Amino acid sequence: MTDKDAVDIMGYVSVPRAHTPSWSHNGAYLAYVADSDGLDQVWVISDTGEARQVTNLNERVEQVVWSPVDLQMIISIDVGGNEHFQLSLLGLNGELRPVTNASHVIHCR
Repeated sequence: MTDKDAVDIMGYVSVPRAHTPSWSHNGAYLAYVADSDGLDQVWVISDTGEARQVTNLNERVEQVVWSPVDLQMIISIDVGGNEHFQLSLLGLNGELRPVTNASHVIHCR
């Protein structure tokens, strides 16, 4: 391989990913998990197309699901990196309220 054929690998390995999209009950918001800053966090896009990061945790968020009746989400958080996901309620304003706290249990996602 010559220098002319060399490929800049960083363009391939530094692509952010997004997963587990979930629509709000009123269709005004789409929540998803993205690793834009290197650690999976919750992002929300409004019906105006504006995306913003809602969580800024020191732990990885695995999944986000909107409530079927209001503008709250349930998120699963990989506390300590052990994949024993803990559940928390997340408000659209970023307010987080833990629902579970049992590190020996893998909660369903």
